[in-house]
Amino acid sequence: MKKKVIMIGVVLIVCLGTVFYNMQKRNPYKSYNHLKTSEVLKVKEFNQYWVYFYSMDDQESMDSKNGIARLNKAVSNVYFVKIKDKEVVIENQKVKSATLLYIKDHQITKEYKGLKQLKDHSDEILQMSW
Repeated sequence: MKKKVIMIGVVLIVCLGTVFYNMQKRNPYKSYNHLKTSEVLKVKEFNQYWVYFYSMDDQESMDSKNGIARLNKAVSNVYFVKIKDKEVVIENQKVKSATLLYIKDHQITKEYKGLKQLKDHSDEILQMSW
């Protein structure tokens, strides 16, 4: 009888732990190269690179269908910026989450805003990355 109670208790704890773990917001970009907003235009390793802005509160920017993970696998010069506010200012330009910037010679040369633009221009983005 005592063993059954212990087994039921263990099963309940595992189930509750699994439910709690699945409810947590997880960062799919956690293991990628990150920059602070102040470093976006100052990367020295590359003359040309990509910077993707995302927010844990913006599901669109976290969406796996936005092509960012695919771009990151294709090239090594992709950086990620996790923002807490709705937008940040880079070079007198407001940048929101789900935005991809192409930086060349420490200047923003291309900007893709939102999931729709990222999807519509995915071929162009991948071609520019070679």
